[in-house]
Amino acid sequence: MDSITQFALGAAIGEAIVGKKAGWRAPLIGGAVASLPDLDVLYPFASDVASFTWHRGVTHSLFVLALAVPIVTWGLLRTPLARLGGAREWGLVVFLALLTHPLLDALTIYGTQLLWPLPAPPVMWSTLFIIDPWVTLPLVLGVLAVRTASRFETFRHGNTLGLALACAYISWSVAAKLHVDRVFADALQARGIVVERMISTPLPFTTRSWRMVAIHEGGYTQGVHRIGGETHLASFESSPELLGGLPASVDIERLKWFTGGFYKVTEEDGIIVLTDLRMGHEPNYAFRFDVGPDAIAAKQLPSTIDVERFLETYDGL
Repeated sequence: MDSITQFALGAAIGEAIVGKKAGWRAPLIGGAVASLPDLDVLYPFASDVASFTWHRGVTHSLFVLALAVPIVTWGLLRTPLARLGGAREWGLVVFLALLTHPLLDALTIYGTQLLWPLPAPPVMWSTLFIIDPWVTLPLVLGVLAVRTASRFETFRHGNTLGLALACAYISWSVAAKLHVDRVFADALQARGIVVERMISTPLPFTTRSWRMVAIHEGGYTQGVHRIGGETHLASFESSPELLGGLPASVDIERLKWFTGGFYKVTEEDGIIVLTDLRMGHEPNYAFRFDVGPDAIAAKQLPSTIDVERFLETYDGL
């Protein structure tokens, strides 16, 4: 999820546990702790592929964060904050703020390496878009409500309500995904498409409309479905055989692993391009890499933006 949502969740956790004793310090510290895993963006990765595939890696591992909990708690207890709450309370704030961060990230499509250093693929439950105000706003408003409760007594339970609403919305997103997966599977079967793998993800800022990618022989099919509405499918070609024997093979294998196999391979202006199909719409994608034939290391290409072709693809959505 975006940094604001991560901070807001940590703030709500801090407010819920030590807000009565620490006042404004509780949500501020909770939000700051919840933001720590994203400090990996400051690390100077050596290549484009490393930067792309190691984000949400080491600092998002449940194992690493579990080890970090006592260290961060120890640091907090060496500050004046120790007088504003017990060691157990601050330890619980740190534990929940750190451990919920990667779990919230895992609800998006990007992928989160929850089990690093185990060679497990990134977890991408993909029930939420990376920015979703229906998660963020209840958390933010809930904390603000409690902090103004001294003037407006009816707001004193605002943080509890905000957390409950955010959790309820996330639960709804899981149920919605299970529903649309069945819808997409039925639509693909009706077309006689034998699927190797399929993934769905909500469109920006909503869980009413969803996008699907299905990998199959000869290429892939993308679909868009609005709950209660029609399903639109469009199929496209891919040429994975172009990847054979390229010098950038190590980067290519890393990209295959990180995308969970949801990628396409095309030849554009004499170069071979590997495109991550999880984030974007045909033909507009966030992550594309030049992988050959002359590239020794994969190089990230600019995102594509072609509104006219997108509208033609999903005319009538």
